[in-house]
Amino acid sequence: MNKRPAPQGIDLEILILGYILMDSSMLDHVLTGWREEDFTLPIHRKIFAAMKTMYSDNKEITISSVAAKVLIENIQEILTDLIRTARSIGAYCHDKEYEYENEPNIWKFLFTWDKQTNYFPLVENYSHASYMAQKMLKFLENKNGLHGIATGLKEFDFRTGGLCKGSLIVIGSRPSQGKTAFVLNLARTAALNGSGVLYFTQQNSGLYIFERMACAGAKVNIWELRTGKLNEDKKKAVAKEAENLAAANLVIEDAPNLSVGEICSKSREISLERKSINKSLDLVIIDSPPSFNTESILRFKELARALDAALILTIKLPRPNFKTKEYRPQQLDLTDTAVMEYADLVCFLHREGYFNREDETLKDKATLLIAQNREGPAVDIDLKFDAECNLFSNPVPEDLI
Repeated sequence: MNKRPAPQGIDLEILILGYILMDSSMLDHVLTGWREEDFTLPIHRKIFAAMKTMYSDNKEITISSVAAKVLIENIQEILTDLIRTARSIGAYCHDKEYEYENEPNIWKFLFTWDKQTNYFPLVENYSHASYMAQKMLKFLENKNGLHGIATGLKEFDFRTGGLCKGSLIVIGSRPSQGKTAFVLNLARTAALNGSGVLYFTQQNSGLYIFERMACAGAKVNIWELRTGKLNEDKKKAVAKEAENLAAANLVIEDAPNLSVGEICSKSREISLERKSINKSLDLVIIDSPPSFNTESILRFKELARALDAALILTIKLPRPNFKTKEYRPQQLDLTDTAVMEYADLVCFLHREGYFNREDETLKDKATLLIAQNREGPAVDIDLKFDAECNLFSNPVPEDLI
């Protein structure tokens, strides 16, 4: 029997509050060992305090009644998300192939109760056709006509509908092809266009990631910034870009050595914090996740749907076979077939000019190979790459000849 840690921290708080919303009798057991100050997030403390008061007054605990007690903007949506995410975590915990270590006492009870009752009710706001119709009508109101988040890459947006919320997107490449630069471009564009973006990096500091975003937007080489070689015009351009990014709904998380579970928990925490201040979380990017196997892919897929956000994972593909000169990546390079089974969009980034450096015509060209696309056909998309500032953009007409 394999072992893995039981839900802790924010995940455990979500389980407790979500299950109480599903069955208020749970409070009898929770109140014996939990107090308001045991909750990490202020919004969780307020919700739990409201539940305690209503329970002692013999009032029914529902999404509507708790929302009326906790006077915070978007509280009804936050409560609905608690139930949906609690169900997602609970489903993850039902895997019979695992037993759990470091189990908190309250979690043992929650898990036993859940297994006995199999209590996974429908959540009205997210399951009824009326809610789905509302979402579809919002899509029709989009000026750009896209269902998802616009990337600024015209052909990519046309073929995929943008970065669709609730979808799992995998972007892979061989070493030194620019996959981090590519997803930083996506993050920057989305954030500056008003989307809430969360970027996880475990290989670089948050400051370095921010500097790369600002330099790419200002079309400046980051080496010039870090060595003090910028002229006055470039300094102004970088400063302006930094100001714009600072005003955007952008979070860069650079804590090292986070596990898959900690990334999921941190994402939920930040999503709740954003909603409590009337902001959204629309795009999550995990650059080089700590684990990439069937289990982690499924957890990231569940996270994308629980957050109702597009979730991008970057993966490093093996080096090419230089003897056969087969440089283009392909599906066979993926180490886990679950990628093609569960990901909604799978893309490979390729720069032929990196391998054939003698051909000057390939120097600024890149290709995004769409290997799987649930929104449309699998095609190759031509891009322009500026190596000086690590910027991917739309090719000019003469580059397509």
